[in-house]
Amino acid sequence: MDIVGVETPVVTGVAANLLAQAVTLQSAIIAATPATTAIVPPGAEEVSATGAAMFTANNAEALAMAQTQVANLVSAATEVGGAAVAFEVQDLVGKGLLLV
Repeated sequence: MDIVGVETPVVTGVAANLLAQAVTLQSAIIAATPATTAIVPPGAEEVSATGAAMFTANNAEALAMAQTQVANLVSAATEVGGAAVAFEVQDLVGKGLLLV
């Protein structure tokens, strides 16, 4: 029978790394939002106004997609962190150190 070992500090580190990536991406979104969603038309004609509105809408959509990725990273960090706790509990049970 094969035995699978899990290094819980490594799994915990992965969860922390995922959360750090989420924080970094969220910071970038916050920093980029004002400049990318408030585009001023270069001129007063209709083409400038339409172009600026289209760029603003496109950028807002890209920022919303990035925000979805922040949520995905946080969810992944939560799941991986929970797995680390579960592995640690299982290890303690296996060693007979935890009374269940």
